[in-house]
Amino acid sequence: MNVEQRVITNKSKKTPTACRPVALLLYCSFIVLHEIIIKSIMFPDHPSIRFIKDIDATDVQKANAGAEIAYLLLHISDRQAFEVLGPIGRDKVIDEVAPMVISRYCKTVLRKDTPLNLMQDLGCHMLTTFNERTILYHKCKSVIDKENPWVKGTMVFALSFYIHKALGQTDRDDVEDILCGKRNLEESDMRDFPIFTQTLEIVIYFGNVCANNRFVFYELNDFIRSFPQRLAR
Repeated sequence: MNVEQRVITNKSKKTPTACRPVALLLYCSFIVLHEIIIKSIMFPDHPSIRFIKDIDATDVQKANAGAEIAYLLLHISDRQAFEVLGPIGRDKVIDEVAPMVISRYCKTVLRKDTPLNLMQDLGCHMLTTFNERTILYHKCKSVIDKENPWVKGTMVFALSFYIHKALGQTDRDDVEDILCGKRNLEESDMRDFPIFTQTLEIVIYFGNVCANNRFVFYELNDFIRSFPQRLAR
């Protein structure tokens, strides 16, 4: 199966039983999958996100903005899967989650009569973008600065820029050093970044998602660790 087929044609599997460790890991992936899709789709039209309505974003731009939420949630899931499940468990879960999230997202935002080849092209583009975002997020100092959400070098600061770009407010692609906190914002950069209140809305939304789910893998931590001998097989 090639990459395009994997992105688009992943099928849901049944909930596992405790005697099937691989299926148990996949079950974790489906829980994460559900949460990421719901939170990403909801983002552009969520009542707390007022600034998107103010700029009269198109449906395509909203879909791209929601995808940015998915990329960061996937990245955080990747990190937590490694911490909770170890490298083997992480590979089994995240290698399933990422293509399925992208496949489901494509099917949700595109028309039902969209040709399969176009859906596959979008899926491959999103998978590439996710990998690019992951590289940058790894360079960030933290997920968020609790004292000041508008601090460069955090993942949510980078997320706010990517959403700003997805909504057509900038076309800059030379700001990685700013996003990673290696260079200060200059006056000439300001117009290419969201203002404080826009970033704050994104931070509050994203923070609530993570706080309410802790983010998913931690909820399953004790459950998973109750089967150490099976997970080791």
